[in-house]
Amino acid sequence: TKTQKKVRATAIQRSQDEFASVPHTFIFHRGQVGHNVQQLISDLRRLMEPYTARALKVRKRNLLKDFVSVAGPLGVTHFLIFTKSSTSVNFVSKMEILPTRKK
Repeated sequence: TKTQKKVRATAIQRSQDEFASVPHTFIFHRGQVGHNVQQLISDLRRLMEPYTARALKVRKRNLLKDFVSVAGPLGVTHFLIFTKSSTSVNFVSKMEILPTRKK
């Protein structure tokens, strides 16, 4: 009926608004990292799973600009980036600043 359609439409809209208001993340590495860091990345993706890209494919030719350009349409607000040097594993967290809406 007409009332059921309205209720369903408002429930779907509310669900989409809730999903969009939660921070979303990309977790990936830059450069060559070892097996332990790869395992750490996959564990973090599983830990933050409902709001992170679980099957994000990172290629050698990907630039940070590529991730930033894809992040906007997907609603990604945070990047968790791992790098490795000869002595340590570094963790960089980058928070995207979203444009403000005019009321």
